Amino acid sequence: TSGKVIFWNVQDGTRIRDCTGHTDIVHSVRFFRNDKSLMTASRNDGVRILDLVTSAESSLSPDSNVVFSDVSLDGQWLLKLIDSASNGVPELHSAESKAVLRNLESGSEIQLETKGKLISGGFRPGSSQVAVLSESGVLNVFETQDGKASTRIDPNRRPILDFAFSVDGNDLAVRHDGEISVWDLELTDEYLRIPEVKQTHLISRRIIVNRWSPWSP
Repeated sequence: TSGKVIFWNVQDGTRIRDCTGHTDIVHSVRFFRNDKSLMTASRNDGVRILDLVTSAESSLSPDSNVVFSDVSLDGQWLLKLIDSASNGVPELHSAESKAVLRNLESGSEIQLETKGKLISGGFRPGSSQVAVLSESGVLNVFETQDGKASTRIDPNRRPILDFAFSVDGNDLAVRHDGEISVWDLELTDEYLRIPEVKQTHLISRRIIVNRWSPWSP
């Protein structure tokens, strides 16, 4: 709740440093640029970037109501999911969100064509695509260059709880309630279903707490 980002040494468990640029709960964290930079985001303070080489910290996008953020591994693109607000006041139970794609080199922004409340997103490795997941369980894939929709994953009426691209970006794992489906993104075809313990409580919450990582390196 303090807005701190804490670094730990995974070898011996020692605490290395604290970053205190946020005043609200940090909900999104991502290393990028060969792990030389760190993106963090919170609802009140928007998106911040920490240079892990120089320790310089800056506010990249001071928007309020940012509920999720991600950055491409090469550091070129930033995705922000922003809840609706009325007169600058956050609507905690808003039914609408917007997805904004920002080019970090030029500073230009594109609003993606999405519907409903948005909860998560992610960049497809080795491509110029970004995916956005809505609370209703619909997953859309967009081109980063122009923001146009390229693919929509049709889960055959099975709501999507979470998703994860494979390391090479060729496949997509999709988590449903009690099942995982795996998709070939070139063919946009589902080729595998894996049974999983039902997570019914997640359907009502629809909150991505931890980044789901089902793929081996």
